[in-house]
Amino acid sequence: MINLLPVSEKQNIAKIYHLRVAAVCMALAAGVLVVSLVAMVPSYLSAKTKYDSADGLSKIAKDQATSASQADMEKVVTSANEKISALQGVSDSDSVRELTTKILAAKGPQVRLTGLSFDLGASVGAKGAQSAKKISVQGVSQGREDLIAFVDALNTEKQFTSVDLPISNFVKEKNIDFAINITLAP
Repeated sequence: MINLLPVSEKQNIAKIYHLRVAAVCMALAAGVLVVSLVAMVPSYLSAKTKYDSADGLSKIAKDQATSASQADMEKVVTSANEKISALQGVSDSDSVRELTTKILAAKGPQVRLTGLSFDLGASVGAKGAQSAKKISVQGVSQGREDLIAFVDALNTEKQFTSVDLPISNFVKEKNIDFAINITLAP
């Protein structure tokens, strides 16, 4: 085949061809970009709604935690105030420290205390009489003899008017769980 086009015209045609190829490539790239952006919109909207709902839930949880912790703090403070007011009403002769020291001094090495409860408030009964102040002592004794020795030592204290040890505490021979109720002198 004979080439009838001059060289300058061939160069012009090659230049136009390259421009058209570049334009088609640019159009394809722009089309791919548009299609990918359109395909990303649902994913973006889904992620945004999940983020917004998680953010809202975290704010609600923080608000509830703050209000719950405030309510718990109020309960703790109220309980502490009640305990302080109960201890302020105790006279010097019936101080908790003194009573605890006497109970611990009476206990032998084979007796282990697990709890002390003090009822030292001056409450008035149904007939107007003032109720007695009481102490409840819980613990574990290695044997019956050790428990009896502990009760006898408590009975020798002049400040304790009665030391009540239920018979049911003597059912076991060893590792005896006990509860002793002590009434204080008025």
